[in-house]
Parts: sequence; C-alpha cells; structure tokens
Amino acid sequence: MNHVIMSALKKESIIGFFLLCLLSVFSPVTAADSHLSAVKSNGVLYFGTSSDYVPFTFYGADGTITGLDIQLAEEIANRIGVSLRVIDLAYDGLIDSVRVGQVDLIGGALSKSIENAQLVDFSRVYFMGTGRIVALKSKEIPADITLSFLSDKSIGVQGGTNFEQWVLANLVTEDRAAEQFLVRYLTIADAVKGLDQEEVDFVLMDLNTYNRYYKSSGNYQLILEDQIKEEFAFASHQDSSLIPEVNRQLNFMMLDGTAQRIAEDFFSNVYPISNSRRIRQSMPDSSGSSVQSEISCTNAMQFIGDVTIPDGSKINRGASFTKIWRIYNLGSCTWNMNYRLVPYNTVNSDHMSYQISRTVPPYSVYDFPVIMTAPSEIGDYQSSWQLQTSEGKNFGQTIWVKINVVEPEMDQSPEESSDLTAVPQ
Repeated sequence: MNHVIMSALKKESIIGFFLLCLLSVFSPVTAADSHLSAVKSNGVLYFGTSSDYVPFTFYGADGTITGLDIQLAEEIANRIGVSLRVIDLAYDGLIDSVRVGQVDLIGGALSKSIENAQLVDFSRVYFMGTGRIVALKSKEIPADITLSFLSDKSIGVQGGTNFEQWVLANLVTEDRAAEQFLVRYLTIADAVKGLDQEEVDFVLMDLNTYNRYYKSSGNYQLILEDQIKEEFAFASHQDSSLIPEVNRQLNFMMLDGTAQRIAEDFFSNVYPISNSRRIRQSMPDSSGSSVQSEISCTNAMQFIGDVTIPDGSKINRGASFTKIWRIYNLGSCTWNMNYRLVPYNTVNSDHMSYQISRTVPPYSVYDFPVIMTAPSEIGDYQSSWQLQTSEGKNFGQTIWVKINVVEPEMDQSPEESSDLTAVPQ
C-alpha cells in the first residue's frame, strides 16, 4: 500500500521554514575556483538528487523528477543563466558524486551534518524543521523528565533522516550501542505503526507531521521540551565558487517571494509515495559517524548506456531476457567482488542481489548483466537498481530496465510471474 504525505501548511508557516539573512543578500562571490565560470560556459547545471523524499524530491505523474528542491534548483539555474539537468543518484552516494565532479550541486532533503561539512561546502540552510519525541497517550510519563529518561527506552525513526543522526549523536554511549534501542523504519507511518504495536517506546518525527496527522487522534503525546532541528541545504565540492552564487540567488528568491511560492505549491498538495529512502543494511558505529567519513576513497558510478534491452523494449510475457548496463567507475575506490547490484527501494534485497564478477579499477568501464523474467501480465514495467558496497551503502546513478510486456507471437506457456524480477545467472 502506498503511503501518502499530505501537507496543507498556511503560507505564514511555510515562510517561517525559510531562513532569510538580509546581510548576505548582496555579498560578492569570493571563492577562488572556476566552478561557477565552468557551469556558465557549459550552459548546464548538473544537479544530483535522490528522488525518494516527498515533497522535496520525487517522481511526478509525468515520470520526471520534481519537488521543492528541484524547483528551487531550477530557479537558481535560470537566474544564473543556464539550464538544469537532474541526475538520479543513491542518497548515500550524493556526497561522493559531487566530490568527484559527477554533478555540480547536490540536494533533496540533504541534511547539513557536521560529518559531511568536512567533505563538501554547504549552501545556507533553506529549510528548517523541528522534531519532537512522540509517545502513546496511555504511556505514563513522569513530570519534568530529561534526556536521560530515554537511556533504557527504544526509539523508532525514519531511516536516513537527520533525526536518525540526532539519536546516534545524543543517545548512543559506550555502554549502549545503537542496535540495542534504535529501530529504523522505511516511512514515518511505519514507525507510528510500530509505536501503536509497542515495538518501540517512542518515535522521533517532524513536528508538522505530528500536528497534521496524529495529534487530532488523541492517541499520542509529546514528551520532552527539547526540539530537534532538521536543516536542509544544497552542497558542492569544497571551495566551489558555485556555493556563494547559490546563496546569493537563494537570498534574492526569498526577498522577492519566489522561494515561499514554490514551497507553498508543494506543501499544499497531496502526493502518493511509491518509493522511500532506503535503509542501510549495516548498522552505523556507536560514534554516529557515517561510513562515508571513514573511507578515504570515493564511491561513484556513472551510467553510460544500455548494452541490451533499451527502454521500451517489447518482451514476451513470462520470457527470460538478459539486461546489460554499461557503467563507469567514476570514483577512486576499486570495486571488488563484494560490491553488488541491488533492487532500489526494497527492504530485504539479500535474495535479489548480484555481485560484480571481477575487480573494477577507478576510471574503467564494466558491463553488468542480470538475467530477468518478464511478468506474466501484459503491460509496462520498470525495475530500478543501485550499486552497493560491502558495508551496505548504496551509491551512484540509479539504473533501471523498462519493458513493454506483450503476448507471445506463438503459443507458449510462460511461467507465472506477477512482477519484473531478476533471477540468478
């Protein structure tokens, strides 16, 4: 069942999310590198995002990536005088993709974390949310509790969010590892369901989400007065001259009301969620630092083209076929045979992962074949995939196979299949 996020925030509330620093509106671009000049010369701003976080970045009904962050980036590009090209990437691989120059700018509900700030330059914060800890109304909570009250309690969060990082940074101790109390869910709706079923003691979520969906039921309560900030920003490689220009354009957009109008459009609509930010299969260490900051080399992958089965290929229902993607190792890490291709937005993908068959050095090409079986029902189908490291971190461009399943020309007996699946070679 698709989860639905609905937001009907008043204009005043939306404006409150956006931070305006008038003193920096007319600040000059001072960074020393030539990144901004190169973008203007090329005429294109390459924007990397993970299209899985409504309403900031997601696939619209027309099959293109849209969202609050996409529209902001497009407006920035227009004001710079270039076009915008959006590249769909794994969320965990966004930082590396901009570090190696695969894209010029990254965004899409990108948290401005201390760890990532050591690797890239962030723009000013353009969105600020507030998180609160939610408990069942029936749960007895002592008065005047402090953060230590949570020391022996379990907490549910939506995986891959700033709130998860807050829990890791504030509640993990030498005596209490994350796996002992932190439960990651694909969506906040799943986390609340876990709270209802007493899988967890508390859930940490965005305050506006709580007020919009759960407060009126009377089944829940907020505990602790501490408010957890959620800050989103754009980012580019370190010392990029693009970031000061992005800041300048964001400031102008806030002054003339463009940013607020874009936000109002997306926060006042209803969007079905057909995909959710993927949860890492491995647990982060107790320090709360990301795998990204622990690895000296970078993981990045660029899609070159389809060797077989281009988009829209006609495949007989139930027939087996071999899809081959040609990809390029754009990073500095060597891909070994512990790297694998996994279905995108699938929680348990262990039974559907495909290891790389040889080592792939940096700056080299690899053809990745997967044998698939077409569904038994005619129609259009798509299956999306991402590369993954041995630590369970997805990276690189999202690749897919799109086919049109048709009736066989001759009388055949296709095997039963309800979805586009991959089978071992």
